[in-house]
Amino acid sequence: MKKTKTKLKVTYSKTPPPGWPTEAEWKLIEADLATKPATRIIPISEMTVSQLIKKELCAEFIRYINKNKMKQKELAAILKITESRMSEILHYYFDHYTIDRLLELLIIIKPEARLKIVA
Repeated sequence: MKKTKTKLKVTYSKTPPPGWPTEAEWKLIEADLATKPATRIIPISEMTVSQLIKKELCAEFIRYINKNKMKQKELAAILKITESRMSEILHYYFDHYTIDRLLELLIIIKPEARLKIVA
């Protein structure tokens, strides 16, 4: 008996699932993303200890913005820094910052924050 191959039929919906952006909304999202800075990516294996600490501190600002549903402009105003400096922190361009400075800024929004080193 000869086996026959069955072809998988793929169909595409012309309308997005409920809750998904429409085609026009996707175009607006893509246009908006094209004007934003990309997030800096450094492989963890290539990071120094200082960079790892700064990365974790920057991640706390991102968590704060997401939890409080705020814009980076609003957080920059609270921290009394420029929006471009806030953008650097949120996109992991932390070379202009010392660990001390990032911690000072973080304590403004999270007074209970402490740096804990686990060996």
